[in-house]
Amino acid sequence: MPHLSTTPRRWSMAKCDVAPPGRIGHTFCADTDGSKAYVYGGVNDTEDSSSNYLDDFWEYNVLEKKWSQRTLTGVLQSPRAFHTAVWYSNRVFIFGGCNGRGRFNQLFTIDAKGICLPVNIPMVASVPSTRYCHSAVLFEGCMYIFGGKCGGRNSNKRLSDLFMCSLDLPMWIKCQQLGEVPPSRSAHTSLTHERTMMVFGGRNAVGECCDDFYMYHFDTSVWRKIISSGPMLFGRARNSAVVHHGSVYVFGGWNGKKKLNDLFLYNIEANIFEQVYDQDCPSRRECHMAVACRNTMVVFGGRFRGHFMNDTVELYFGPKTATDGIRDWLIKANMPREMANMLPSRMRDSFLFHHQFQLKITVD
Repeated sequence: MPHLSTTPRRWSMAKCDVAPPGRIGHTFCADTDGSKAYVYGGVNDTEDSSSNYLDDFWEYNVLEKKWSQRTLTGVLQSPRAFHTAVWYSNRVFIFGGCNGRGRFNQLFTIDAKGICLPVNIPMVASVPSTRYCHSAVLFEGCMYIFGGKCGGRNSNKRLSDLFMCSLDLPMWIKCQQLGEVPPSRSAHTSLTHERTMMVFGGRNAVGECCDDFYMYHFDTSVWRKIISSGPMLFGRARNSAVVHHGSVYVFGGWNGKKKLNDLFLYNIEANIFEQVYDQDCPSRRECHMAVACRNTMVVFGGRFRGHFMNDTVELYFGPKTATDGIRDWLIKANMPREMANMLPSRMRDSFLFHHQFQLKITVD
């Protein structure tokens, strides 16, 4: 019988003296060791209820539960929302987005000190078209962009293309897509696990919320649709999700009728969705963002009933196992996070403790 995680999980509100203004459509990226996370941009409203697009940059110290703003310098970019970002080589790489004046397809970086620089891409490259509400993941030093919206606010023109940009030697390439390619969508979620990218949810070409789930294999360029057992993830868009040691945690969003605050867990190995019930769950919200920092899922921002939220909410996954300790050490020793996460999620702790002395000699 498939095994589901019994690790204790609990929500808590981080008590922060200072926090960024409430917003939606921002990005939230964790650094390599998961001790800090960075928010850039987004949108909220002004006193006359018009859209206020943002270009501020904030650092969240996960251990100290403390926010601090970084003053941006360098080559500043236009304020924007519904862009994407990944953390690589000690900086945030940001692509696309929109504001009240237009849509973007530039790639630029911001480091932890707030220095902002454009990324120069050769003119011969297959640069993605302008877009927003797309998704982005990092895999082996490359940023992968999937889908998004390319029309105006009231347009249903959505995309299903996939692009890759090598971040060490910046060059865009349009990726081959084979197999069961997902239909066009926006406001969906993309995550990586081992050598695959998972895509689920979002709004389709007619604006309906999707409940489908796809997996793309980077080595073969093949998509396949995932049919899981257990309760299926309800159709939704504008939700958040993280991967933590072999499981996907999906929180909140919008199902076409109302905002959500439910939590689903997807066990990748067992291919089962499980709804997690918790009376202390955060308030309903959409267009928020979440990151996995060590043994915690950190959620920031969102919108509910017209209110732009600026709370910082955390879901604690449970105490570290021996596998967690080895994984953290490998990351601190400069192993890429995606490689360290390939440690078997169900490795027996008893096996690790049996080899503890040998491991200690090896790593010291």
